[in-house]
Amino acid sequence: MSGMETYKKKVVSPHQAARAVRSGDHVYIGVFNPYPAAVVKALIARRDELMDVKLFDIPCPHPSVDYFQELLAIPTSEKHIKTITGFTTLPAQRELIQTGRGDQIPVHFSDIPTLLDQKRARIDVALVEVSPPDNAGFCSFGVGAGYTRAMIENARTVILEVNERCPRLLGNCMVHIDEVDYIVENHKAQPIVPDVPPCELDKRIAAHIDALVEDESTIQLGFGGIPNAVAHCFEHKKGLGVHTEMIVDAYMSLFDMGAITNRHKTVGRGKFVATFASGTQDLYDWINDNGSIDMRPVSQTNDPFVIAQNPKVVAINSIIMIDLTGQATCESIGPLQYTGSGGQMDFTRGASKSDGGKAILVTYASGNKSQQLYETAPTLAKGDRVSRIVPQLPPGVIVSTPRNDVDWVVTEYGAVSLKGKPRRQRAELLISIADPLFQPLLEEEARRLHLLE
Repeated sequence: MSGMETYKKKVVSPHQAARAVRSGDHVYIGVFNPYPAAVVKALIARRDELMDVKLFDIPCPHPSVDYFQELLAIPTSEKHIKTITGFTTLPAQRELIQTGRGDQIPVHFSDIPTLLDQKRARIDVALVEVSPPDNAGFCSFGVGAGYTRAMIENARTVILEVNERCPRLLGNCMVHIDEVDYIVENHKAQPIVPDVPPCELDKRIAAHIDALVEDESTIQLGFGGIPNAVAHCFEHKKGLGVHTEMIVDAYMSLFDMGAITNRHKTVGRGKFVATFASGTQDLYDWINDNGSIDMRPVSQTNDPFVIAQNPKVVAINSIIMIDLTGQATCESIGPLQYTGSGGQMDFTRGASKSDGGKAILVTYASGNKSQQLYETAPTLAKGDRVSRIVPQLPPGVIVSTPRNDVDWVVTEYGAVSLKGKPRRQRAELLISIADPLFQPLLEEEARRLHLLE
């Protein structure tokens, strides 16, 4: 049977594909952008026929991923389909978790394939959006390699949603049509995540980071507005390389300007090494069939040992809050699971072990008290402002990056390195980059906690 005959034989409707899911199944969706919308919609539509289905997803923060809102609006939907995630991105998803109608798995991004391979996390059905097959019958995982290969190899049933508008990326990110059970065709647009221009605070943070990044460094930008914005400070750099989780528009711009060459890195020399991509249509057009992009499973891109093989790795990741001993969170305020740890620890440790590497955590020094994420736990507040550098993390806060691993911390007021520093000096350094409005309060609390004399 030819490849095209095999393909046509496996094509079914979304409803037929969704019927492959049984009560009690654990269903996984490809990470971030590769969202098999037609199959998920059909699965949600038959929820009343199912009991105790677990749906694992790390979704793109885009309104098109709307099934969380739909499940939230249906009383007791969790008895039929309960959402599980390793990284929350959408308000409805967070609310499902907060109310016990969904749940979250604490996990390093790099560990998810291993959990599946070792059968420590169960998977019955894999749902994957892919590009159309080539002449040899191979489909690309498109904009999300992540843990998709592990999903396919460990699932009972594999369902592909083929989308001709899905970019075809190159690397270790392919599936052959012989490996799958059902194929659904759905040619939807890719979710667009705008490249937000930096604000004034971002520019101040970028200026401090600029001084830390040498030419020929290997860079990684974490998820969030600040890391993406600070990439604009790299425009004058020379010979940068990229080893990252996510490819964003900033990398494309820096490559076009000549700042990124990928010639001085060790892993995937001459290429961008990444595990997923998210951004504008210009980015999706640029990465399509682009031989300079090497998409790999997250177990490779985020392995600290692999990361550390590159020279002068600079990992830039956002945090929500840090205390005066250096404990940082990127994922919660009090008990509220706001995001997840993702690959922050993977790259923090990888950069720290790299020759000449720097692990940088960035945050605004203070925030607005009216923001939802500050309403769930006690904070250091003055008027309508709250400090993101705090004496102690509030009760229930999840420590995403332990103090032993934290190195550089950057706010709009400066950059300090905590690595190898005793507790007193750490407190002094962090207070020095806090919002001046809170520095006297922080000093007072530090003395009370015996961090300062």
